[in-house]
Amino acid sequence: MEQNWHTLKIITQLKHSDVFEQALEPFCHSVNTSYTPTSTPNDDIEILGYSDNEFPEDNIHQAIKFFADEFNINMPKISYAIQENKNWVEENLQQFPPLKTSGFYIYGSHIAHDSAHKKELESLSDHIKLQIDASIAFGTGEHPTTKGCLQALRYLEENNFSKNNSAPKNILDMGCGSAILSMAAAKIYENAQIIGIDIDSEAIEVAKYNLQINNLPHINLYSGNGYQTKELQDNQSKTHKTFDLIFANILANPLIAMSQDLSQHLKPNGYAIISGFILDDSPTVQTAHHNHNLKTIKEFTNNDQWCSVILQKT
Repeated sequence: MEQNWHTLKIITQLKHSDVFEQALEPFCHSVNTSYTPTSTPNDDIEILGYSDNEFPEDNIHQAIKFFADEFNINMPKISYAIQENKNWVEENLQQFPPLKTSGFYIYGSHIAHDSAHKKELESLSDHIKLQIDASIAFGTGEHPTTKGCLQALRYLEENNFSKNNSAPKNILDMGCGSAILSMAAAKIYENAQIIGIDIDSEAIEVAKYNLQINNLPHINLYSGNGYQTKELQDNQSKTHKTFDLIFANILANPLIAMSQDLSQHLKPNGYAIISGFILDDSPTVQTAHHNHNLKTIKEFTNNDQWCSVILQKT
């Protein structure tokens, strides 16, 4: 379907893209960050937002300024345009080729209906397949932090859970976005009970759709305020629920602020995979977690700067 689309563009450094994507989500039908595999965190990139309605420019300016001030980032330039007679949603999808990473094959719906790629899809019997479209919910596998989390998940599967002849029974995906990490874990640990939490109710709706098309209805998704979400409280024992494995692919400052909560919701000897920060911030993020009975098992870096860390509760 061809129609006019309202577009906006923000130019900022790649390391700040997560912050401004989050700011734009309430106003856009789709958000796309353009960068290359060789992009470094300090490189300038474009964040593009699409909507079939006129953008409320004053509200967007306030939202961007709020996030910029909150994370001590320079206010980026925002530009607006109207694109005519083009299927911008489809074009946005086409910008995401299939991705192979850590034994996963991640693809969009446009790949599933393309005859050439469909043959490749069918031939990859040794890969775990996940279908995810680019949308307002963060997590298509392209971002280095998501790749790092998938890499860490595989590492735990091969080096920790397998050696102990065990598997996580309860998994929490904090800030789940598109639910890509929840779904990846569900494909590996079929009997695990998995909960995904995101503060953005629209992201939860996108994630629920992703569960449906990937035939993973047993994952439970909730919109809530982090670890205070009511579904993470055990009403019978008046305590909080605990997990064998927790994902938290967020940002450096929220991770630091939530480090005590993460530890409290992690079972003894349980593991956490944290990401969403760059190498310069890694010591501070890790120290905050070390202060709450968590030790570092392994650190992964992608594109030389983006970090993902496996922690274990002592």
